[in-house]
Amino acid sequence: MKSLLLTLVVIEVFCIVHLVQPQNQDGFISLDCGLSVDESPYIDPDSGLVFTSDSTLIQTGKSGRVDKAFDKEHIKPYLVMRYFPEGLRNCYTLNVTRDTTYFIGAMFLYGNYDGLNTYPNFDLYLGPNKWESIDLDRETNVTGVDMIHTPRSSSLEICLVKTGETLPIISSIEIRPFRNDVYGPGPGFGSLSSNFRMFFNDSYRDIRYPHDIHDRIWAPYFPEYDWRIINTNLSISNTGVYDTPKLALGTAATPSNKSLPLEISWYTTPPTVAVYLYLHFAEIQALRANETREFDIFFNGSSNISAFSPPKLEQHTLTLPPVLCPGGICTLRLVRTKKSTLPPLINAMEGFNIIEFPSTETNPSDVAAIKNIKDTYRLTQISWQGDPCIPPDYTWDHLECDYKEKSSPPRVVILDLSNNNLTGEVPKYLAKMKSLLVIRFTYAEVTSMTNNFQRVLGEGGFGVVYHGLLNGTEEVAIKLLSHSSAQGYKQFKAEVELLLRVHHINLVNLVGYCDEGDNLGLLYEYMPNGDLKQHLSGKRGGSVMSWKTRLIIAVDSAQGLEYLHTGCKPAMVHRDVKSSNILLDENFQAKLADFGLSRSFPTANETYVSTVVAGTPGYLDPEYYQTNWLTEKSDVYSFGIVLLEVISNRPIIAHAREKTHIVEWIGFMLQKGDVRNIIDPNLGQDYDSGSVWKALELAMSCVNPSSARRPNMSRVVNDLKDCLTYENSRKGGSVDLDSKGSIEVSMNFGTEVIPKAR
Repeated sequence: MKSLLLTLVVIEVFCIVHLVQPQNQDGFISLDCGLSVDESPYIDPDSGLVFTSDSTLIQTGKSGRVDKAFDKEHIKPYLVMRYFPEGLRNCYTLNVTRDTTYFIGAMFLYGNYDGLNTYPNFDLYLGPNKWESIDLDRETNVTGVDMIHTPRSSSLEICLVKTGETLPIISSIEIRPFRNDVYGPGPGFGSLSSNFRMFFNDSYRDIRYPHDIHDRIWAPYFPEYDWRIINTNLSISNTGVYDTPKLALGTAATPSNKSLPLEISWYTTPPTVAVYLYLHFAEIQALRANETREFDIFFNGSSNISAFSPPKLEQHTLTLPPVLCPGGICTLRLVRTKKSTLPPLINAMEGFNIIEFPSTETNPSDVAAIKNIKDTYRLTQISWQGDPCIPPDYTWDHLECDYKEKSSPPRVVILDLSNNNLTGEVPKYLAKMKSLLVIRFTYAEVTSMTNNFQRVLGEGGFGVVYHGLLNGTEEVAIKLLSHSSAQGYKQFKAEVELLLRVHHINLVNLVGYCDEGDNLGLLYEYMPNGDLKQHLSGKRGGSVMSWKTRLIIAVDSAQGLEYLHTGCKPAMVHRDVKSSNILLDENFQAKLADFGLSRSFPTANETYVSTVVAGTPGYLDPEYYQTNWLTEKSDVYSFGIVLLEVISNRPIIAHAREKTHIVEWIGFMLQKGDVRNIIDPNLGQDYDSGSVWKALELAMSCVNPSSARRPNMSRVVNDLKDCLTYENSRKGGSVDLDSKGSIEVSMNFGTEVIPKAR
């Protein structure tokens, strides 16, 4: 027998078998796209399905009608369509039940509605993932797609995306709930995109609702050679989970030559996609006592089922596991066994391509909040459709998203509603967007928040930092760029961009920013306990900071740096680590601040990045200063200086001292064996000596002149936690502080390795 090679496409639904008794349409969504509200709803006379207008489910697009020449060829749901002359992406939002399996179908009929006789092509998306490319030129004016899919949320978005000069169109959307335990290749394989669904008959009529209670569309198929059709008028039991229509089971294909196999071949597109088959059988002939029907089933040459006999007048469905078809050509062969007296038969079959949807939808709470804002203010921006963040090419205007965690949903981090002319209060649910870290603010709002810049918190190279109140209650720190600032807009922009994508408990959070002409400002979370330098110097007043508190602050700060070095993609070097940039909240939790000098540092395939030296004298890495080669070890050096401050509470640079720089001085003191005079005298004896000694060892390793011999920040964090463990379990005097221990004191701390101000 010759191999029957088919190019199977989605079948057009023009001829439907006659109605039977009405069926329950609970959960059905049947949209006649472009239908006037005045004509909605209506009952389709061919199927008995109740169709409604799509106007309440999409805010964009216009109605069109096929040319009258197509009226006689097509049934009512496809005579009008919605076309989309505006925007790149236009989306329907449909309410569904999460974790429920659905048949989802869409039909597209061009019908020369615009008189241009130019067939459109565009992409169809399901949520953030591409579903199919629609090319009505290739499919000759009309095509349809359907799939089996299980939504993971309570809404389903079907989006049409413009990809060229022609406009996307859609004629109908039909969604039907189905049992969860029937279709599907199993966990982790994705959804099922229909390749074909057919029954074997020489009729020209499709089978659908109400004969198929789930409204699947079954197309008849019969070649004109080598096959014959058998049928029965007897009732066939189809009480299994598949509910294959009795009309489809009441007819079957079998080879004309009883000794030959039944073979079906077809193309799959794309050729690399995995194919999943459902084969529906029922014995519909009355077999004599000496007759048997038994056959083997081969898919792409592999034996899948042996010695199968269809049950008499009862549906039996076989599922074949997903496989790839060589060269995109799939072949199913039913081969009669030696025992069998009758040839093989098959009543109906379904073929699916496994379609992967890799992109996760934006965090649901963020989406809910953004859509509440949209609804509250009745925003009608064309781009505000579909998923806010995915795909990145179609992110909503005035929105920025964080994609850093590949295994987690994207988060909305900026909502820019600047110059929007909106009125009324900011909605309360905006505050529920925990990842929405940055908002828009005008200079007038900043002036109001600061009560006309009344209270100054501090001043630096960037400008002045003021105290402010957001919404009259939430305290914020507002850093305004001085017009004479040496740092200027470049550092302002760098700090905003870094803080938009880094989020860690030990990094100061950016609340918002002002970018209005010459007025540039950054709004941070307020840190009521100032900075570490103030507390060490006594400028904040109060009691002396204990050794345990200092260690906790050191651990917090080190964790913030570790995150920049290892948790960010790309990783970052802070470049200005110093005690005045370690801020303390109401609970003395430490957070790194001031990221205006931060830079990305090399990837695994590089060893450094060459850049103009920047930083604060005294904290600056001598190797970086001499070579301009920046690595994360430059931050390690600066953090080592901070640790020496925490331990000794001595100035970094003191010209009256025998050794000017703190590293030189401590190295000198260690060589003299004068360890006790290194430690801050304000601590008295209230510390575990082993803890202090280990912290001193760690600090000196961090400031080693050779960056290759410095630890990384992960090692620093672990060692500091060990120091804290020693202090927490303090028994006193665990190490003799008069001993030099294991600290390397032979380092050459000459003036040539201590960078001065440039």
